[in-house]
Amino acid sequence: MKENMIKKWMLAVLLSCLPLSVCVAIEKAGTQRADTVLESHASLRDAPASAVEVMTGNYQSVMLGRPCPFRVFSPADPKWSWSSDEEHFHSSDGLRLVVYVMNLKGAPRPSKATDRAIIEDLIKNNFLVVTVDFSGDRVTDHLEWQKDVNGLFCVFGGKWHTEQPWFTRNRKNLLQYPGPNKGTSFTSFPHPGNSSAKTVPVNKAGIYVIPSGYIVEPHLVFKENFQNASQKKTLFMDVVYPMPSSGNTKVPLLLETSSTARGEYVVNANTTILYSWLFNGYAFASMSYARPDGKKPIHPLVHGLRYLQSQKDRFSLTGKFGTAGISKSSGRCYDDSNLKKNQRPTRIRSPTGRKPAGWKCACPLSALSGDRRTGRPWTRARPPPCSPGVS
Repeated sequence: MKENMIKKWMLAVLLSCLPLSVCVAIEKAGTQRADTVLESHASLRDAPASAVEVMTGNYQSVMLGRPCPFRVFSPADPKWSWSSDEEHFHSSDGLRLVVYVMNLKGAPRPSKATDRAIIEDLIKNNFLVVTVDFSGDRVTDHLEWQKDVNGLFCVFGGKWHTEQPWFTRNRKNLLQYPGPNKGTSFTSFPHPGNSSAKTVPVNKAGIYVIPSGYIVEPHLVFKENFQNASQKKTLFMDVVYPMPSSGNTKVPLLLETSSTARGEYVVNANTTILYSWLFNGYAFASMSYARPDGKKPIHPLVHGLRYLQSQKDRFSLTGKFGTAGISKSSGRCYDDSNLKKNQRPTRIRSPTGRKPAGWKCACPLSALSGDRRTGRPWTRARPPPCSPGVS
């Protein structure tokens, strides 16, 4: 028992954002709509419009200790480009993929849109979609559920990330990877029709694990020709938010400054740690980072928050935001979320040209690195410091 307690404590340190997200989930339990019917694979007996089912199988759930059936849908005519440019390799190599978690209780569903409508929208936007049916079982332990979030990411396209040095043995042990899914991973799927192209590759920097009721919009450019930025002068983000429908419940959003920091992509193996917030009633965004050209700070995170504030109705947001950074981005997140009064970038305005109404930014979170100012890791008993943020 002592060994299990130590492992759980270590996992809480590794996933330092999770204890807070669990507390918020209890507070926001009412977000789960009473009139929402959790759909199962039976509702998708006929493939969604414009989709072709290319594979079926079983994913072995770590949390439940049993298999959950999955189905893989591809656009009827998938298109992707190739690039030999190493900097852009991740963003042009294959189709983005959504792991769509169905029929899971305990995860708030703020949208009334049907699963079929959501999957059809993803297919129309050239995503591969893997639906995984959890058969009405419930999330009872979010630290255990995080193991499945990681497992789903790694099994359906993320194997490349597990082979990198930052995906350490300690991390694999804590997340029980590969665990019951050892030997099972997909980097491509059968092509739906073109015999000259045998498989459809998965974009390794475009893998999203999301709850039912949510949609993904990748690579939304919100800032071009960024002044005083070195090299990278375009800011963009990937956003996961409730599918628009009549009567949506608005949700807060967690914004991550990606730890990739270069190239044309933001999703990596660290991002999966933060996908858990989606299963606690949040929207989620991961944005690119720009370094200043010189010593003058440029606050890219603030520009991201301004953009989201200007689009809060589009994304069904309450206007309350959390900020997060993992690895080297923990310091970036902390600095931009804890500006002193004389550092407030008051001249930054929203993309609409107006200074938006006040918004709230709560709890800048940092994971993996701990508190770089004290050298101490953040634990369940000592969460990251709260901040009123910037406005």
